[in-house]
Amino acid sequence: MCFSVIVGRNASAAGHVLLAANDDWPGCPGHVHHVPRRAWGGGDTFLTVKGTPIPQVPLTYGYTYSAAAYETGTRRVSWADGVNDQRVAVSMQGVYAFADYQKEGDLLECDDLVILMLERGRTARQAIETAGELIARYGYSVSTIDGAEGTVCMAVADPEEGFFLELGPGGYWCARRVSDDQVECRPNCFGIGEVDFEDHENFLCSPGLYELAVEKGLVRSGEKLNFAAAFGGDSTDLNPGYGGALNPVNTLRKWRVFNKLGGLNLPPEAPVYGCVPREPVTLRGLMDLMRDGLEGTEYSLGTAPEAGRFHNPFWMEISTSIAQGGTVVCMIADLSPALAQELGCPVWFAFSNARLAPFVPCYTGGLGLPEAYQRGECGAFNPADAWWAFQETAELCCRNYEAIAPVEVVPVYEAMEDRFFAALARAEDEAVKRFGQDPEGARDYLAGVTGAMAEEAMETALKIGRRIKGKYLCNTILEWI
Repeated sequence: MCFSVIVGRNASAAGHVLLAANDDWPGCPGHVHHVPRRAWGGGDTFLTVKGTPIPQVPLTYGYTYSAAAYETGTRRVSWADGVNDQRVAVSMQGVYAFADYQKEGDLLECDDLVILMLERGRTARQAIETAGELIARYGYSVSTIDGAEGTVCMAVADPEEGFFLELGPGGYWCARRVSDDQVECRPNCFGIGEVDFEDHENFLCSPGLYELAVEKGLVRSGEKLNFAAAFGGDSTDLNPGYGGALNPVNTLRKWRVFNKLGGLNLPPEAPVYGCVPREPVTLRGLMDLMRDGLEGTEYSLGTAPEAGRFHNPFWMEISTSIAQGGTVVCMIADLSPALAQELGCPVWFAFSNARLAPFVPCYTGGLGLPEAYQRGECGAFNPADAWWAFQETAELCCRNYEAIAPVEVVPVYEAMEDRFFAALARAEDEAVKRFGQDPEGARDYLAGVTGAMAEEAMETALKIGRRIKGKYLCNTILEWI
């Protein structure tokens, strides 16, 4: 699955771009890791997923990223979403309906590109240009992730602008800028419509893209090129669960964005991926969007027969709602330029289903999250691992969703997040005061504050889990507890 949202700077209440991403992969734990900035020597290399090294650049930026605990080629973890110390954010979602022109020797995969863009991206635009240069040199292939052998659409953003970059095997690609006054999203399909090859402010494309489309019979010479219609598809046999553009798992998630934020009364199948929001989008509002389960709509999953007598909206393995029972990590990048580069900007992570988990912050200038957030393996339940602690609490809600989730889980996490937001504002003020005399100390101070929040969140999840297991038994609720 996976899903990304970009909020343009003028659509954001904060006045800068926001990026949100769900990494969805049912049953797969998530990690958050930090890689520090590093200088490299002339002979140093970047090891690709396929095991072929390519030359490394003299300096790579530090970055904090989430990933799934799933090995792909040389990668111990896969499918990264992250933000670097230049405030460039990158996320991706798999696409399984696409034109395949892969050539023998095409080297780079999406799991290579996302890391290379985080390592080398000074701005969103420059990160996309860097990806294009690397693709032109080394080629681009479908992913070798077992069960997800497709291509991707990437969300790429910095404080000033955001883009959706759509890539196809064989090296063709197109990126379109998100309008400053709009919110735009991508589920698991291409969404770029008509390409204006003269508009270099809003479109970046692979060389010869139009000529390729003509050569392959996707468009007649002289006609306008609709990228998604030409290179994407409405359905696919490659991975029918995720489908093409007209699969409900794609149409309903994008529909919910323009319906909820923009109030647009369009059919889900409309080729619309964004809107001008009715009011500026706040960070908390974006969190609410990523937690949406289609509640209160005609497509509500909680009223379906499969939801059972306790109306659990997260019964689908591959869901039509933005919030998913199978989420690995939800990331929200608040690309604020307010703090010094050495301190960075806050990035919020929710482990497992964001509807039933708290968002925990860290700063891109810091060292990421505590060790418990950096581990967890598939099929190896361990409550000492953060992902498993949050996942268990979310799973326990299935005992009696109506009684547990809105009473025992959601309000507790919301109250904790309220405290986090208030404490973070005070901590930023304090860090600014300290920064002039001791930049490293100011960074470590922020890392200490967010580290304590992460530990509190995990302890709270474990406490809630114990309460649910003790109060909500198989066919009995101990009402006096």
